[in-house]
Amino acid sequence: MEAIINQEAIYRVARMNRVVAPGDPDARQLYEAARAGDMGGVMSALQRSPTIDIDAAHSEKPDFTPPFETALHAAVRGNHADVVAGLIALGANVNADSDIRLGLALLSPLHVAVMDRDSQKLPISMELLCLLLDSGADVNRKYHFGFDNGPLCNLVLERVDMVDRTNGIQVPNQANLDAIDLFISHGHDVNMPGSLWHFFDVTSEWINYVVELGYDDPDVRIGMLSGLGHANGLCRGQKSEFQTQDELKEGADRILAGSDREEMVWRMPKVLFAAVEKGYRGLVEFWLDERWRDWGIDINASEEHSRQTAMHKAAASYRNTRDVADFLLGRGVDGDATDSTGCTPLLCCQNGGCSGAEFAKLLLKHGADVKARDKAGNNALHRCVNSQPVVPKQPAIVVTLLAAGADPDAKNDVGDTPLHVAIKLAPPPGWTDASAYSTV
Repeated sequence: MEAIINQEAIYRVARMNRVVAPGDPDARQLYEAARAGDMGGVMSALQRSPTIDIDAAHSEKPDFTPPFETALHAAVRGNHADVVAGLIALGANVNADSDIRLGLALLSPLHVAVMDRDSQKLPISMELLCLLLDSGADVNRKYHFGFDNGPLCNLVLERVDMVDRTNGIQVPNQANLDAIDLFISHGHDVNMPGSLWHFFDVTSEWINYVVELGYDDPDVRIGMLSGLGHANGLCRGQKSEFQTQDELKEGADRILAGSDREEMVWRMPKVLFAAVEKGYRGLVEFWLDERWRDWGIDINASEEHSRQTAMHKAAASYRNTRDVADFLLGRGVDGDATDSTGCTPLLCCQNGGCSGAEFAKLLLKHGADVKARDKAGNNALHRCVNSQPVVPKQPAIVVTLLAAGADPDAKNDVGDTPLHVAIKLAPPPGWTDASAYSTV
């Protein structure tokens, strides 16, 4: 795959970590030994060259391209606890940055320790976590550019073994629950906000240009990237409205001046939201039943920008989150909370794939307002027929809403009823025959 950043960009980012030149054999031996779990090789390299920067970042690729990482990251990634302990004892920075995402997101060793390293499906190592945390690893450290909620959110999002599935029943993986307890005991803020850059598929020319602008402040750079990417169609392979260097520079300066910058940075879900979106009822139940009072989790917390709550996330998820929602509603989550667009969870059900009708029934059973409207005057019927692409069982949501008293003649702010909206969108033939959905 063609690199998305050029060599100049690589070296610009690499300077943050003092990347070692490929021609330094002793430094390279130290890194390779740490990566292989060979503490003897680490010591041998240090004995030959005592001035080696133990925190320098290396590339594991022969062409010296990303990802970069320190020897400590490599040892953690390989689950080599003895080498990790040795490197820390020799003065390795336990909070060093690692560039393992093509120069755009820098992880600490603790982030790496909780991830499913190299898709090896290795179980999480409590020994490694204890070693890092007891050595001063920052449990609340975010990605260098502020992309996520810290190592604990990485654990929820990245690991494939968060739950054990036996006979179709999801049971939280005890080792991962122990890791969560360990993080909390070391002061993890479970409600810490963060942000996520959604524009990873922008063109290489755009990435190169932004780096060449010379802005060294990573926070400014990411605000600029996500701002222009969102405003001018630079994501999803679309072309920018800006065609010349001067126009691009003008747009970048506008972002740097603070114009709508925060509006362009999407907010990452809190740790609880990540588990809700994936339908991990066992994990959500563990947190809210056994830990929420001690940890201070706000069950009705909302994202800073979207103002969506856990119920909004569950309603819009394409995974089967009905059981999670049932549990949340039983614990007092507000089923009629509104997000920044005025939508309640019921108005988000049209995004919920084939489970949307069942989810809507659950919300209505718990008293959701079927007449609720968003800020554009749309009710749940408007939003249901307006969703694209239309999923196979969406007519079932319409029948459910109508049976609950949704007004099919309600007009939104532009005077359209749900029928007007449906006709304008030229619905597929499957919508013309609702006989299969005649009962609720």
